Amino acid sequence: EGISVGVGFDISHFKTGAQYSNNSKSGMVYGNISGKRFHSFLTHDKQNKFYNYKLSGVVYDIQPVQKFGPIEIVSSSGNTMEEIIEKVKTLKKDDRIKGIVFQSGNLSAGLAKFQELQDAFIDFKSTGKKIVFYYDYITNSNYVFASSIADKIYLNPGGILDLRGISASMPYIKGLLDTLGIDVIRFQSHAYKNAANMFTETHMTEAEREMYEDFLSDLYAQMVLMISEGRGMTDEQVRTAIDNGPYLLAERALEAGLVDGLIYRDQLEDTLKVLYEDVQITQRYKIPENRLDWSDDPTAKVAVIYATGNIHSGKSIPGKSIGDETYMKAVEQARKDPSIKGIILRIDSGGGSSLASENIYREVFLCKKGDNPKPVVSSFSGVAASGGYYIACPSDKIFAEPTSVTGSIGVIAAVPNLTRLFEKIHVNWDNVKEGRNADFASMYRPMSDEEKKMITESVSAEYKDFVGHVAKSRGMTYEEVDAVGKGRVWTGTKGLEYGLIDAYGGMKEAVDEIKKLANIQKEIELVAYPKSKSAFTINLSMDTPDMTLNDLPRDIRILIERIQESTFYNEGRILYLMPYIMPEILE
Repeated sequence: EGISVGVGFDISHFKTGAQYSNNSKSGMVYGNISGKRFHSFLTHDKQNKFYNYKLSGVVYDIQPVQKFGPIEIVSSSGNTMEEIIEKVKTLKKDDRIKGIVFQSGNLSAGLAKFQELQDAFIDFKSTGKKIVFYYDYITNSNYVFASSIADKIYLNPGGILDLRGISASMPYIKGLLDTLGIDVIRFQSHAYKNAANMFTETHMTEAEREMYEDFLSDLYAQMVLMISEGRGMTDEQVRTAIDNGPYLLAERALEAGLVDGLIYRDQLEDTLKVLYEDVQITQRYKIPENRLDWSDDPTAKVAVIYATGNIHSGKSIPGKSIGDETYMKAVEQARKDPSIKGIILRIDSGGGSSLASENIYREVFLCKKGDNPKPVVSSFSGVAASGGYYIACPSDKIFAEPTSVTGSIGVIAAVPNLTRLFEKIHVNWDNVKEGRNADFASMYRPMSDEEKKMITESVSAEYKDFVGHVAKSRGMTYEEVDAVGKGRVWTGTKGLEYGLIDAYGGMKEAVDEIKKLANIQKEIELVAYPKSKSAFTINLSMDTPDMTLNDLPRDIRILIERIQESTFYNEGRILYLMPYIMPEILE
């Protein structure tokens, strides 16, 4: 009989050991490297930590990508919703972490994204863990978010709380265009479909004002609710506090009960130690990946197809625009892939080209009625309106947050005419043609009544198709959809009331629903479509010194963005495009 002796050590991703047998007079040394962490004998990590979550910048659904041939360049600045929510889930499960502290990081995200994140952080707190914010300066929407989830909010004694409510300011440049000799001829299905009003009006129309007032009222009610529930204040107290803002003196914010203390950053950790039993703020966090099992549990694959930006013909710019060619191909591939059990559309779009929207709608519709049918669930991010709503309406279920922007069921066309400008600058045009309408709607001559009639009839027909498709997809009558259509923009709150969406929720609820619809018993693996075919992907994390639109004064930026948007569509004049919603309303 012999004796065998062995010893082994597991450290992080590396496992090593040795064995010796007295009987065979032989032994071996082995090593093993795993993508997952082994259960280590080193268990010296301290408990009772607050993780310093350095979260700031833009919150994306999908990171913008720039392609150069076979190379993809992805900006790694900012964060995606998935990254944030998955990290919060991990922190929730980690017994070493007793809380999260945020220090002066303002996020750029719409209220709808904040509400979706709110659910994730409240789930984190359900285990008894804490959330603390410290700010030198806090923006309007970031305060709404922080107040809805925080156990404590601290402000620098010299800091500012920029709580001020919400407003809609719109530029109108008809006077400028008149001076230049430029006319924009507008065709709209209804007075509420006002995406072109910037170019055709000198002031806000009554229909615009009515729509924006109703829209802001709903958003403001949600804003007040988030603060009141988080801070334990009455509705009236919150409204009074907002009316008294912004708080340019930190003492006023403390007196109003909007923050819990005025301290300097170097005092934060000592303050937390008093409150939460000698905690330590940790600057670094490594996700524990210990595994004692031999393999991953089997999963069921669900495709996630992101629709971010304006809708147009051609190829998408990932994270920036939705090209019908790219999007149709992604839906078709997911539908025909036998390993994909269902499809989630994650939409953040105010629409665009009616033709491109129609093409995408058809491909989504085929998921229900074509070959290889499979369930489709839509999750609305900040905006899913006009064409953005149109591509979602064939879905089996639609989820949105109360502050998501939806609706805008309507059609618009705008045709520029430069006849007066050419007269001013003494440019003469002559024309030779074969075919009565060969120079249809040319910008160098006045538009004829017949041309105007043809475009008007097209807009009217497109609206009837839009309403009819929504009615068929949503199980509503034409009259029911028309009553809430006519170009009106709605919040998710009204969208639920009027039957345009099925329930409140974000990606979590969409995943739960797809499991039910597809009768999936396994864990879900989300697979992004279309699949990247690039040979190389480069992540850039450096800040570039180049000026962007965000660096410009707000009012100038708004004007440039509107003009840029008006030149985006080159394949047709008929648009499913929502009115411009000011960034400060949503962010």
